[in-house]
Amino acid sequence: MKPSIARTFKKQQIIYRRLILQYYEYNNQNAEISFYSISIAGR
Repeated sequence: MKPSIARTFKKQQIIYRRLILQYYEYNNQNAEISFYSISIAGR
């Protein structure tokens, strides 16, 4: 494998990981918001 290909692959991996982290953070925020609204409605 050429070093340039390996470098771009590493870059893509980092970008991909960042996207996954953002996705999970977004889902966690939504889950907290929905849980909060349910708890308010439950009162």
